Amino acid sequence: MTQPSIPHSVAINRALIGIIAITTLVGAGTCWIFAGSQNIWTGACLKVGLVMAALWLALPAVSRHGNWGRASLGTVIGFVALVLFLTGKRVDIRIVLPMLIGIAIAVTVLRPKSKIRPK
Repeated sequence: MTQPSIPHSVAINRALIGIIAITTLVGAGTCWIFAGSQNIWTGACLKVGLVMAALWLALPAVSRHGNWGRASLGTVIGFVALVLFLTGKRVDIRIVLPMLIGIAIAVTVLRPKSKIRPK
């Protein structure tokens, strides 16, 4: 007869996720240099590395809580501009402008309210 399984939580190691993200992104860069951008391993390592890096950013560290909604509007716009610049593609302003407005509204709405401390 089998014992009923007891649910237990698994601790996620933030440092290990960061190491995996860096390793896969370095692997993607190495594959891109030696095998070209059309190699299947380049794309796979890049995608896994980006997802792991996003997960690493989303996980709270030991000394701080999650940072959801605390990005300034300038940071968000700068990040989007950096991504557009790094892709090197011409982008139609009719597509980018509504995206930036939507991101700005989302950041404004999702930002946590400042806590009023009693005196």
